[in-house]
Amino acid sequence: MRTTHYGRIRRFGVPTTIPTSGPYAGQTEIEYDNGNLWITDFDLTVRLNPRTRIHANVSNVFGTKPTRLPEPLVGPAATYAYAENGPVTSDGGSYSLGLEYTW
Repeated sequence: MRTTHYGRIRRFGVPTTIPTSGPYAGQTEIEYDNGNLWITDFDLTVRLNPRTRIHANVSNVFGTKPTRLPEPLVGPAATYAYAENGPVTSDGGSYSLGLEYTW
């Protein structure tokens, strides 16, 4: 098992329309934090016999997702969007299983 902490990751975005009200009013570039995430991964290998092993892997066990983008950076057809330029994606976790056999 491995747990990784990602500290502050400063990102900047440019809104397609400059907001005229709210917390981002008048800003032509908006800063947001895509970090402060804890990610836990789990790897397990079991030897069935001297020639055969099974590998199981779970990345991002708890399905941690990135920060949602500030509203002015979200496209007009979307309700919200996730920042995809950091250590994790909006997909959450992933899983894999493998079998190894040695001749």
